[in-house]
Amino acid sequence: MVDRFWEFIAVIAFSQRTQWALLLGVVGFILFKFLSQHVLDDFELTGSMSLLAEPIKEWIDQRYGKAALTCLLSSWALAYKFYQKDKKRFYRIY
Repeated sequence: MVDRFWEFIAVIAFSQRTQWALLLGVVGFILFKFLSQHVLDDFELTGSMSLLAEPIKEWIDQRYGKAALTCLLSSWALAYKFYQKDKKRFYRIY
């Protein structure tokens, strides 16, 4: 079990593509969350439509949340794909 952990760390350390994919996912997730907060801060409706402001805000927040999660999970899937390729390449060299 310990050998697999150090194998994982070694492959991650030498695989820049995997590192960039992981970083891209985390940064994209955070940016989507900040963007949704920025959009919803200035959102307001007036008149008779003001009753719909809260449900619309919740709907928009859910959409941005799904987009952020999709960005994170797809970049993790890409990082896993890169990890598998680099692991094979790493064992061919050494």
